Amino acid sequence: MKKLLLISLLLLTWAHIFAQRNDIGMFMGVSKYKGELSNSFYTFQFLHPVFGVYYRDNFNKHWSFRLGVNIAEVSGDDAYSKYDFEVNRNLSFSSSLQEIEGRFEFNFMPYELGNYNYLFTPFMFSGLSVFHFNPMAELRGEEIELQPLGTEGQGVYADRQPYSLYSAAFLFGGGIKINGDNIGFTIEMGPRRAYTDYLDDVSTTYPDPVALLAINGTEAAALSDRTLGHDPLHHEGKKRGNSKDPDWYMFTGVSAYIGIGSKFKYACKPFHRRRISN
Repeated sequence: MKKLLLISLLLLTWAHIFAQRNDIGMFMGVSKYKGELSNSFYTFQFLHPVFGVYYRDNFNKHWSFRLGVNIAEVSGDDAYSKYDFEVNRNLSFSSSLQEIEGRFEFNFMPYELGNYNYLFTPFMFSGLSVFHFNPMAELRGEEIELQPLGTEGQGVYADRQPYSLYSAAFLFGGGIKINGDNIGFTIEMGPRRAYTDYLDDVSTTYPDPVALLAINGTEAAALSDRTLGHDPLHHEGKKRGNSKDPDWYMFTGVSAYIGIGSKFKYACKPFHRRRISN
């Protein structure tokens, strides 16, 4: 949280210095994860709040660039799956998530905050984000960090190294912008394709439980194989996840934003503007 506040302060300070009638805003909504432990975005399980702040540089009435910081939580649980294999696998996780995003936005209709000639517009966006995550699971009533345990044999097999808790994601989506008197609102949905398959700590196959116990300890062995009604000794090398299908997460919500800086008028050429006096 302290890191988020510091980044937010720097972001807003930078915006105040360099902005020319651009926007600062706050985003609130819900987060959703899709991966081995939750097969779809379109269910009501595993919804969590997300909060963010952002600065938007408006190049002209159609194009803009948005830089933002978001904090959220994601989770998944095999107990809610409709597939017997996943229910029997019996894995679950939750993770905090802190994201910095940069994205280009395109307004389908001309749009300018505070100008009532442009009351609303649908828009779409695309960009990249970097994020930090830390998957955890419950064991005997205590939340345990999963990455240090090497639940899929990291630290046991030479070809399985610990995964990073930092990753990037490709983001895209769309929504609608609504105009007001120097205040605007958006409704938006934005999936993110993560460049990691370990957002949920599940990706490949079960390791050798005896070696895992000896090298990584009892917590690693207990949280690696939680299969219902089966002997963990028979699972070495069997499917635990799908490494060919990276994890996803999505933010859906609303934002409110205000204009900052001096007024300017847009020129005809894309990405060009010139100031006019207040």
